[in-house]
Amino acid sequence: QPTPAADALGEREKLFLTQVDSMLNELLAGGLAHVSEVSSARLFALNMSARGEGLPRLAALLRNLGGIVELLVRRDHRAQEPDALALMARIHALCAALPQARGELARALCGRLRRDFDATRPLDLLPLGAHWWQTRGGARGLSVAFWDSDAGQVLQAVLARPDASDTSFTRQNTWSTQALWPGAGTPRQICEAALRLEQPRMADDGRLALGGVTRALMAPAWAASDPRIATLGFDDWAVLADQLRAATGLAGNAFDMALLRPQASLPPQLDEVAQRFDWQVEDTQGRWLSLSIACGPEHRRRIDNLDRLVARGAEVRAVLVRIERDAAATLLVPVAVLTLAVREQTLQAVSLDFAEEPLRSTSLANRILRLFEARNKQAPAVAAPALGERLLAPVIDVIETQAATGRMPFTSAQAAQLRESLGHIASVGLDGLAGPLRAYIEHPTPTSLLRLAWITQVLVEMEGLPLAE
Repeated sequence: QPTPAADALGEREKLFLTQVDSMLNELLAGGLAHVSEVSSARLFALNMSARGEGLPRLAALLRNLGGIVELLVRRDHRAQEPDALALMARIHALCAALPQARGELARALCGRLRRDFDATRPLDLLPLGAHWWQTRGGARGLSVAFWDSDAGQVLQAVLARPDASDTSFTRQNTWSTQALWPGAGTPRQICEAALRLEQPRMADDGRLALGGVTRALMAPAWAASDPRIATLGFDDWAVLADQLRAATGLAGNAFDMALLRPQASLPPQLDEVAQRFDWQVEDTQGRWLSLSIACGPEHRRRIDNLDRLVARGAEVRAVLVRIERDAAATLLVPVAVLTLAVREQTLQAVSLDFAEEPLRSTSLANRILRLFEARNKQAPAVAAPALGERLLAPVIDVIETQAATGRMPFTSAQAAQLRESLGHIASVGLDGLAGPLRAYIEHPTPTSLLRLAWITQVLVEMEGLPLAE
């Protein structure tokens, strides 16, 4: 193990972190609503420099911020100023933590250019489905998820490209033509049955290495009566919430995919105000959890397949969700569903990005019938905001406005709003938030704003899941 001194950043790396912080301050001083193409170009340049300095985790964040700023310049609906502020706050926190970190924490905060894959035991895996993704920085790929019943965890195999330079790497080609391991076939073929991997190599975050000496053997699909189905994933949303909280912050455990085993579900509903497709699922304790898909052309097939699958009365045994955190909440996005194949009475993985669920009837009679059914099966009401959310809302409103406009001095209304919030926050003992808020009120600078934004972001993530009453 290297000594703590050997893990410390050198002067060159510290100077680079100062340059990154300076760039963040410039963005806030000018206002995120007024960013230019020059800003995104500088962020992409800093991304390359961060990789050269051996800070790949910081490089990835800078690349994604550059992508968001580029969308803001084009006034693209897929990005908003709060998204950029949340990422800037995380970058600022990382820049502050890196010079102080030592040992294993320092290596975790720096990140790794390449994963270390170690040989492991043979794996008997249940394919859970696949989904297509794209980051704000331009990277894109296909993730195939598996359930390791022996370890009780979700594993992933990922095909990815850093940008769009490979024109043959498309959603459909990757799904139906690219092989993961010898003997396994394409992701489409893998998701049709069970799988056994001989001589697999796996990273400590549950990522499986592709190709190499690994060999795959196709196995029969799980029967509907297989007792292992009762052990799949989470069936208590409180346990899921605890694991999400453990992944909060810079040093949290990596946790971006989860397998849920709901006891019941309701027909999906369109939230026209939030522009989301919401699906309510129930756990063994009677709690209702809201799964959401953002409405947009890139998710149209995912939404259509989920709507059709539920409408035909498919028996849902498990749901694979992608965990996405934004400035306001933690979203659980359904990407695949485990159902029963009626004829064979076996477990079947339905990948919502690629499935071809049969079209629904569009007759007027059926549409009217569906309307009445939806009224009779109303989704549970959204739970009232928790105390933390009510306390944070006025503060978040002010700092998002300051970040968007670039105007640091408060108006009289903003100053009064923050002082009132400070009194409420101090009265409930949230000293970790009260101190930075007091500093921000006394000296509203980009640095104090970013620090306050990061702490509020962590508190929002710790609020828990989007539960319904």
